[in-house]
Amino acid sequence: MLCPRTQIKLSFPDEYLTAVSGNYSPIAHGGSPVIRSLAFRSSQRAYGPFGAAEGTPFTFPVDGGVIVGFCGRSGWQLDAVGLYVAALRPERMYDRVHKIGLSAYRAVMHRIGPQQQEPGEKLNGNAQITHKT
Repeated sequence: MLCPRTQIKLSFPDEYLTAVSGNYSPIAHGGSPVIRSLAFRSSQRAYGPFGAAEGTPFTFPVDGGVIVGFCGRSGWQLDAVGLYVAALRPERMYDRVHKIGLSAYRAVMHRIGPQQQEPGEKLNGNAQITHKT
């Protein structure tokens, strides 16, 4: 039986994964344990659980870091899951102000349109250098 496919879209950079949890147990008596369910926690909300929350629970919280990728092993079932983790870089005030300032500039330029420009030299179609004497 195929399970329905679910896609989680995070609002990066404001939202990022901070924990993975779930359950593992054998499907059949005496069999090898497999991942039975997975749940994800982001900086803003919880997603899941996906699958059957049966068996031994596990959780991998990432304090001071973020989950940036996954690896795993599977055959007919998901046998193992691993995480790639990176340090959480707190957003610097300069980055935030720069982002807001650039957004405000773009909004104003969109509303008033391009202004009359003095003759100058264009670089890569973006910057303009004007020579005044």
